[in-house]
Amino acid sequence: MGRGLIKYLVVLLGALPLATATAGSAAALPPVSGGSEEGQIVSSQQAVNLLNAQRAAHGLPSNIVENPAWSDACAKHSRYVKINGGMDYSNPHSEDPSLPGYTPEGAEAAGNSVLGGTYGSTGENPWESAPLHLMGLLAPGLVETGYAPGCMWVTGLTTTPPAVTETYTYPGSGATIYPSETAYEWPYQPGEFVGIPDNTTTGPYLFVFAHGSDARCVRVSNASLAGPAGSVDVRHVDNFTDGLANFMSVGAMLIPRHPLDGATDYHAVVEGTVARGYDCEDAWWDPKPIRWEWSFRTSAPATPDPTDKRTHARPQKIRLRPVHSHSRLKVDIDPNGGANWWVRILKRQDGRWVHEKAVKSRGSRHVAVINMPKGRYQARVILADQEMKSRPVNLRR
Repeated sequence: MGRGLIKYLVVLLGALPLATATAGSAAALPPVSGGSEEGQIVSSQQAVNLLNAQRAAHGLPSNIVENPAWSDACAKHSRYVKINGGMDYSNPHSEDPSLPGYTPEGAEAAGNSVLGGTYGSTGENPWESAPLHLMGLLAPGLVETGYAPGCMWVTGLTTTPPAVTETYTYPGSGATIYPSETAYEWPYQPGEFVGIPDNTTTGPYLFVFAHGSDARCVRVSNASLAGPAGSVDVRHVDNFTDGLANFMSVGAMLIPRHPLDGATDYHAVVEGTVARGYDCEDAWWDPKPIRWEWSFRTSAPATPDPTDKRTHARPQKIRLRPVHSHSRLKVDIDPNGGANWWVRILKRQDGRWVHEKAVKSRGSRHVAVINMPKGRYQARVILADQEMKSRPVNLRR
């Protein structure tokens, strides 16, 4: 992913927990930014170590080093976002010099980083369910980065790629991955380009990478995935997918149309061509055949503790209503039963629902009162087999 090519790709929600994701569900969602409910925010170097550990577990190069100046620039941008009341979704990968908190370093970080995710004490990648962002973080050529809560630099690519093209996958050969995910990133998810509606729970997004001096663009001609029950319905996007050209790392994504079975072995094959070129949309030359073939396993569904009543609590209704003279939103879950649930607050913008905030219930019916700007809002909570939605409401402040 080259400098500036991540423009307008802003993550909205964080990680799908690797250990607890279950078939047919999206797991609990952490906050968008500003810390982790699960524990203290990790340091910049710890975040780089966590990313390296994830890459190593899947056979990807794991020699990324921290650039302290980039970490400082990321911190400046995160401070700018906080001072100005949140991310500006009209132009998220920049800063307005006329606004308080602007710095040239922060503006540079905004234009060279994935945004909106924060590592917590669980160590899970906060961009795990944002495929375009995650692919940039896992790109084999990434050798240098900077990190602060809400920001991680992704354009620190090697200047000496291998002369012979190397191939990598995520998950790696023999590795384990969650059986399902619901991708969340802005302004779109890759699945939307191949007939998968926004907010659809699918199987895990599977990545293939080409890394080398002659590898600039990948075009997939055939992709398949099979498990014990036979072939799996998969879609794919690559560097030539209309709308994604030049926004993806060099490679492709396989998207199982439906959640995979848990604790199951799968075998994937991807065939196509890789070529040099300056722009995947307009200029590429000298295509060569390329192939990926590997097996991986899905994790087992989480088993509820029958002695813990909280694991069986299931909301029947989620309610969102304006309070304080239509200046704030009040969120209720009924019944809550002592369980903790992540609730997404979405705002209607340009004909679609866009994520604005995530709040966590604390075992009581009342979840939170939230100060939000004027607009139309909806609250959603993800259960094991569905996404429950509130009735939309308007704030007139």
